[in-house]
Amino acid sequence: EGNKFIVPARGITITPDDKKLFVSSCLAQKVSVIDTTTNTIIATIPVANCPSEVDISEDGTRVYIQHQFATILMTIVDAETNAVIKSVDFPPGVEGALDFFLSPDERYVYTICFDPNWVMVYDMMETNPGKVVKAVIKTRLDPFNAAVTADKRFLYVTNFTSDSISVIDTQTNQVVDTITLPLPSFQYLPLITKNW
Repeated sequence: EGNKFIVPARGITITPDDKKLFVSSCLAQKVSVIDTTTNTIIATIPVANCPSEVDISEDGTRVYIQHQFATILMTIVDAETNAVIKSVDFPPGVEGALDFFLSPDERYVYTICFDPNWVMVYDMMETNPGKVVKAVIKTRLDPFNAAVTADKRFLYVTNFTSDSISVIDTQTNQVVDTITLPLPSFQYLPLITKNW
């Protein structure tokens, strides 16, 4: 209330003990830390370059902040102190990093790249810039969001423009199936176009 500018929330994650939320805002270039017992903002973490999605390590000690349009791929923050631990550089020429999946050992980040139509597997422990990209997995048009199975074996990626889902095997880093979603019924088209 009283804001003159719309600053939309983007990514969100919660600590394993359910006590803190971390919420990113691309336009404000920050991550807000929210105490869930009072539902109030208790801290803000300034992170430039359009923070998009956020996730937290399984033990709840590190917050991973992905940047959508940046020279930085990922900012890693201490979940207790809110201090930046490390920034990971993004390979040049890649934009539109909308979502990501972090491997259980926190070494690899599977970055969903909207503009080049691929999932980039990035090794965050590699120090040789020529070897940081472990794989580039081609998807259908405009990959957008991701979900992973409980055993972390399969990554499901929605493809916005082609209305499909790419199924990626994280052991082989290959697309093993594509699920085509049904087109909308023509009876709903006037309603859809009216709301746009």
